[in-house]
Amino acid sequence: MWRINVLGALFALVGIMVWLSACHRLWLVWRLRRGVRTTATVVEHVADPNESSPTPVIQFLDQRGNPRTFTPATSSWTRAHGMLPIGAKVEVSFLPKDPKQVRLLSDTVELNADKSLDGRVRRFLTYTLASPPFPGMSLERQENRLRRKFRNRGIRTIGTVVSTKPSESKHRYHAPKLRFANQQGEMVTFVDRTVQSSVNGKQYGLPAIGEHVPIVYLPESPQTAIMTGAMRTFNDLAGRFALGLVAIGSGLVVILAAPE
Repeated sequence: MWRINVLGALFALVGIMVWLSACHRLWLVWRLRRGVRTTATVVEHVADPNESSPTPVIQFLDQRGNPRTFTPATSSWTRAHGMLPIGAKVEVSFLPKDPKQVRLLSDTVELNADKSLDGRVRRFLTYTLASPPFPGMSLERQENRLRRKFRNRGIRTIGTVVSTKPSESKHRYHAPKLRFANQQGEMVTFVDRTVQSSVNGKQYGLPAIGEHVPIVYLPESPQTAIMTGAMRTFNDLAGRFALGLVAIGSGLVVILAAPE
């Protein structure tokens, strides 16, 4: 009986952790929902006694043209020299009324180096539970590896949504089909299935046809590309809340169904 209760408590604990990570990420998004997105530059590295590698100092211009600098406080930069060298361009979001409130956007951060609550929970779910009983977690790990390639070698540009493509499975999902010009000026078309969306078989929340959206692609394989932006954040939050609810519910069922 005590083993069943421990298993139920473990499920509930994992669910609570996922919910906390989703709430933390939602709070960040809400806090900077009116933030201004701009490009910033890594200007120097400073020594951090708590880290083995230096931490980057990032500079950007506020809406008045005044230079602002900040040091990310929620991430580990053990690979600062390789990932964010001096002169590297990154994307930040800041509050126009209070430029000191600024954060480095998630699509420019090394996913597995994040030490925030959000990053710790994602690493726990991705690498601790990525085993045969959890094939979905293994797929998530593969996606993380691909995202690391995008962050290390990816080229950022603007693409245009040309259409939406329904999935070939029995579930009627839709995914945006985008087109962009690579470094050689060649037009490349790809379908970003990481932002599939559907409600009762109808597309929902996808960018409109003709809309220009930011994308990142690999120079050696331009067809390997993804779209960045709010839709990915929405899907991520929805997935976390749903997964947390399922885990908490499973834990409660296991505990309540245990024999006396």
